[in-house]
Amino acid sequence: MELRQDTQEESISPSPAIVESSAQPVTTETPPVEQIVKELSNRNKDIRAGAEKQLAALGPESTDELLRVLEIEGQKYRRHRRNTRKGLYIGGGILVLYLSGGIILGLTTGHWDMMTNLGSFGVFGGAGAAAALTPQHKSIVKVISELDDMRSVGWLADTLDTQDKEIMTTAEDTLTRLLPQLQREDAAYLDNERRRMLDRKLVKTDRADFALAILLTYERLGDSRSLASVEIVESGRAVLKQSEIVHAAQAAAAALRVRQALEHEVQTLLRPSSTPVEEAEILLRPAGGATHEPESALLRPAMTDTDD
Repeated sequence: MELRQDTQEESISPSPAIVESSAQPVTTETPPVEQIVKELSNRNKDIRAGAEKQLAALGPESTDELLRVLEIEGQKYRRHRRNTRKGLYIGGGILVLYLSGGIILGLTTGHWDMMTNLGSFGVFGGAGAAAALTPQHKSIVKVISELDDMRSVGWLADTLDTQDKEIMTTAEDTLTRLLPQLQREDAAYLDNERRRMLDRKLVKTDRADFALAILLTYERLGDSRSLASVEIVESGRAVLKQSEIVHAAQAAAAALRVRQALEHEVQTLLRPSSTPVEEAEILLRPAGGATHEPESALLRPAMTDTDD
């Protein structure tokens, strides 16, 4: 009996390895940043939302990969926007030609049938909204906006014309914080296209904090091409007319006018005072005054060979 009991006890007692493994806490490894970023393109919005939270929790660790993908998405968006504008210009030209032909036909023949088909051109009205952000692009903008990285300024400025109000507000909020912090070495993040985007927003925005951020940036780092938009605000013709905004516009306009004068001075100094005359076209005439010799008989200066 004792032998049987001992055998039974040994059979039911767990091994030390099992006891040790069961005592250890279960840990889950965080997937690589690249894998999480890929989930931002998932069609399931819940999966995208989960990836956004994971990336936000990682903080600066995810910044480089986010900026890499943001650049890819941003370039695609910019190309799409340019193509959309080209389509609008072409469509507008076709519409003008169609209207002209319809009017001429109506006046000459009395038939205005062409004018009744104008509804077919309504497709051009909706073409402006064709340049839309992808789900991945939107998710990256949401996450990167919480990291306050200066390298994101340009890509955020690109989204200011989006039809997505949430993304536009997110971009405006982040730029309001980051633009006044830009240093001279950061100015390259705002190329000509992005500065023109800020020009348009400056005139149309109803957000005083955003307008002030743009004006303070222009006062320090603006170019003369923004002067026209700043002068609209300065003269009280923009949406915002508060004295604080107008005073900031006056300071920015003064700085931009100085830069404009310096640019003009540099261009004037670099421009030749007269059109240079080819050496071969110079004719040598006698020092005594006028001569009646034909030009074909006059001497020309010897051409020096610089290679010798």
